[in-house]
Amino acid sequence: MFEPAGFALFLLAALALVWTPGPDMALLFARTLGGGARDGLLALTGMIVGIMLHTTLVAVGLAALFAASVLAFNVVQYVGAAYLIGLGVQALRARAVSLDEGAPSRRYSARALLAQGFLSNALNPKVALFFLAFLPQFADGQRAPLGIQIAVLGATFAALGFSNYALLALLVARSRRLFTPAWRTAMTRISGAVMIAAGARLAFADR
Repeated sequence: MFEPAGFALFLLAALALVWTPGPDMALLFARTLGGGARDGLLALTGMIVGIMLHTTLVAVGLAALFAASVLAFNVVQYVGAAYLIGLGVQALRARAVSLDEGAPSRRYSARALLAQGFLSNALNPKVALFFLAFLPQFADGQRAPLGIQIAVLGATFAALGFSNYALLALLVARSRRLFTPAWRTAMTRISGAVMIAAGARLAFADR
């Protein structure tokens, strides 16, 4: 379906993008530091579902229509920015819970964590426009239907993101007990500041 050299370039570009710090990584850190690997992986699962939503929109052509609508873009832009800033404020106000035996370590339900991860991507129109610009570069309409190729590329990107971030979440979770509650609180608040900055950037971003 894909030319080998072009697909290899896609994989390299996708890995570079996955490891670029941003709101997804900040949310992953905040939830893993606050509740361990379980919380981080649930939030990550929601993020991946959000990525697949945008992949589907690009594959069926809806993202192009969305990109042409100023009103639709602005509505989702401001709602998404407010949501990211809200998550960031929660992280800034958070304190690290005790890791002693018997102490509570899960502050969010599974549904809430999945929703947080999903909405952090689904409410970000920049993600939709990014996939609209990024994925078609590596598709060749002469080899297979364009929609199918974009769906495969998006699923590959999502798989890379999940595997790499899952490993990161497990490493962060394993290291939680190596640091003091004050350090974990500071790291959570740094993650919150990143999410607030990402939300503010989204709110003032041009299409």
